[in-house]
Amino acid sequence: MDLFKSFISLLALINPIGAIPFFLSLTQQQSDTEKRNIIRVACIRCSA
Repeated sequence: MDLFKSFISLLALINPIGAIPFFLSLTQQQSDTEKRNIIRVACIRCSA
């Protein structure tokens, strides 16, 4: 799961608008709560 979070963080860092379709396709099997947690982690890692 950490690798997945890191991958999403990297996509967001490279191109935030272009990462939206990737994020949606990679997280379609996850609940809304899990998606929010991934977004939160990605934001924290990108701002650090």
